[in-house]
Amino acid sequence: MLELHRRGWSHERIARHLQCSAHTVARHVVLGGWRPRAGLASRLAGLGSWLKKRLEANSGNADVVRQELAEEKGMVVGLRTVRRAVRGFRRELRAGERATVRFETAPGYQMLIVDELGYLPMPASAAHLLFQLVSRRYERGSMLVTSNQPVSEWGAVLGDDVAATAILDRLPHHSQVLTIRGESYRMREKRRSGLYLGAKALREPSRSKRSA
Repeated sequence: MLELHRRGWSHERIARHLQCSAHTVARHVVLGGWRPRAGLASRLAGLGSWLKKRLEANSGNADVVRQELAEEKGMVVGLRTVRRAVRGFRRELRAGERATVRFETAPGYQMLIVDELGYLPMPASAAHLLFQLVSRRYERGSMLVTSNQPVSEWGAVLGDDVAATAILDRLPHHSQVLTIRGESYRMREKRRSGLYLGAKALREPSRSKRSA
């Protein structure tokens, strides 16, 4: 490939002759020969904070980040590579934007309900977003939080003991804590309709087996 280039062949002619893309020819000519293609981890290693800052500055536009990466760092990578590298940052950015929209909405007299806190796994940024939510609603609007986890376990639920402590410092103030025990109303309605007998009834043998 380099020999053909030294003979004056164009990239397009070399590509047709070798049955490859002109981009591949140009890359080999620039590098002075074949070089192993570096993987994503090695090409973008150590640029996590830089990528995150540029993604936030460009409102989540990965293509602009790719162009700035080439201009400032001299790293020419594809758009798909950049999108994969900033995937987690984009999720955090979108979550923050959604939360900010809710915060900017005037609370008025509406009650904000956070249902089933801790029922599903939560991302790492959830604790900080919840803290911001509670802080901005504190003594401004009513909140109702339901959870199947006791408040003593909220540090493990949120994955951040410090944030959980700060939340619980504000949330119980001016509030009432109601502990509900027993089966849910759904199971109670099923039991009344005869569709559900309960675990105890299922473990008991039938009358015919007893008589036998």
